[in-house]
Amino acid sequence: ANDHTDFIAYTYVLKGFVLSNNGLVDECEKTLNEIRPLAEQLPNKNFLAWIIDWHGDRYFYSSFGNQDFKKALSYYLDVEKLLPQVKNMMIKADNAHCLAGCYLRLGEEEKAIGYRNRALEIAKENKLHSVIFALDADMAGAYEEKGDFAKAIEYRLLSLDYARQTKWIEMETRAERNAAYTYKNAGDFKNALVHFEKLKM
Repeated sequence: ANDHTDFIAYTYVLKGFVLSNNGLVDECEKTLNEIRPLAEQLPNKNFLAWIIDWHGDRYFYSSFGNQDFKKALSYYLDVEKLLPQVKNMMIKADNAHCLAGCYLRLGEEEKAIGYRNRALEIAKENKLHSVIFALDADMAGAYEEKGDFAKAIEYRLLSLDYARQTKWIEMETRAERNAAYTYKNAGDFKNALVHFEKLKM
């Protein structure tokens, strides 16, 4: 019977995410709340982790329109407690990535670096390319917000280097564009131009 309940939980969570990706945030929350009691009972905590993580994402990502890194952090720490019973490696890597992003923006750099390295380790072991790319892109973004362009550029170039290694064109283009804008914001127009030129090729 357990496999069947896992499947039901998965279907609800998936439906919720589809709603969320289409901008129907309230409907998503309703769907996730409906399945949460079941998700809490299942020994496999993937589903509960996804539900709580989504609440964290609502405060972490600017696209939701209410960024609050302290609130996001509290949800991500709840997910972290579930990780011993979580089977999905993407959840584990993504959780460490988001914790790193929160701590960096809350001024706890050492903790942020620790979680970044953990996310990197899990992502590399499991070939989770999108996590590795997002991780360094987000670290760069956080340093750029603080006006620390030297660190921002360091992470932009790590992200770009990784994107080139994967030969994933879309990721590479995004990394080039990000690097170009960071150089531009840092007032380094010569290097900005180098990266903008590569976008036209």
